[in-house]
Amino acid sequence: SCYQIQSERSDKWLTVDGAGKVVAGSTAQAGGQVFQLVPAGTRYKLKGSGDAFLTVVANQLSMSADFTSGESFTRLACGYGTRTRVGFQAATGSAPHWKETTPGAPIQSGDGGNGGACNPGDGGAWEGFYLEPVLPSGQA
Repeated sequence: SCYQIQSERSDKWLTVDGAGKVVAGSTAQAGGQVFQLVPAGTRYKLKGSGDAFLTVVANQLSMSADFTSGESFTRLACGYGTRTRVGFQAATGSAPHWKETTPGAPIQSGDGGNGGACNPGDGGAWEGFYLEPVLPSGQA
């Protein structure tokens, strides 16, 4: 249940910047953050390196929570091809679906992401992300 996540919009891999914000910042998969999808009922909490969990702060994805305060996201299938395309939706907000609104800026969610449902044919109205399975950090 460990993945590196690539933004469909920019073809970059999600990383964590110095402020703890999640951005699509690496052109190489090797530079991407490894996320563990931890089941939380019917949703998932995303754990990064160390003990940090993903949450939404001021409508931006941030690796600044612990398990208890981490956001629970719904993982939504969003079309298939040679790779599995998914979307993620926060539990609250008027535009809870993840979206790379501005390339290089933090991924938006809560009230700042996408409000619409998954539309595999329209990457502008719905942000797709690709999950690449990897081994947990530190394992060969």
